[in-house]
Amino acid sequence: MIYRLLPYLPGFLFIFLWQFFVDGDAKKEFLFGSPLKIVNVFIEEFIDGTIWFDIWLTSYETISGLLIGFLIGTTIGLILWVNNTIAYIAKPYVVILGSIPIFALAPLMIIWFGTDISSKIIMAAFSVVLVSLVQVYEAALSVSEEHIKIAKSFGATRVQILKTVIFPSTIKWIIVGFKLNIGFALIGAFIGEFVSSERGIGHYIIKNGSLYDTSRVIFGIIILSIVGLLLTKVVTLISKLFLKKYTYN
Repeated sequence: MIYRLLPYLPGFLFIFLWQFFVDGDAKKEFLFGSPLKIVNVFIEEFIDGTIWFDIWLTSYETISGLLIGFLIGTTIGLILWVNNTIAYIAKPYVVILGSIPIFALAPLMIIWFGTDISSKIIMAAFSVVLVSLVQVYEAALSVSEEHIKIAKSFGATRVQILKTVIFPSTIKWIIVGFKLNIGFALIGAFIGEFVSSERGIGHYIIKNGSLYDTSRVIFGIIILSIVGLLLTKVVTLISKLFLKKYTYN
């Protein structure tokens, strides 16, 4: 029992030292907040209830962008494997687009798609699409050449090889990539809210940051991390069920 609690010990120790460090010093509390004040903010915000809509909105933007970006990126990555010529032409453009910081695209997204929820979803999707593309393409390239040669010996086309060899061999990598992309989607949605929004966790953080309310800013960061952890947990459970079903079939 005690052994199971060991991973939590550094966290509790950090919180204790944090509270001890700022306790009784108004300047330190202003700069760093305090665990007790953050707990009070938790109680106030959840009793008030408005934070629930911010959580829902950011989660919706993240999930929508994640699904859209992942499907597009996965599809393009597999197409690039099927057609080497397209892959050769597209490679430098993928590198160029991948080198652009997502934050730099935020003003363009607002100009093109406005300040409503669609621009945040597109920001989240763009954060995911290139990562998914590269992950799937590299996973397809890593498939055993022997398996591909065997399929070719039976007269299989590249599309048939994709369906019967590449996709089954890369399904675990695709799922792992999907889980990793949750963080990228959350960053994209957060940046969209951070730049221009009226609701959402990103807006909550920037609003309280402008008011120099450190405890509420930290509260917003904690909520953002909890959203990311919960989404990862849900995707992990779904992926286990999917892999189990896929294996048995």
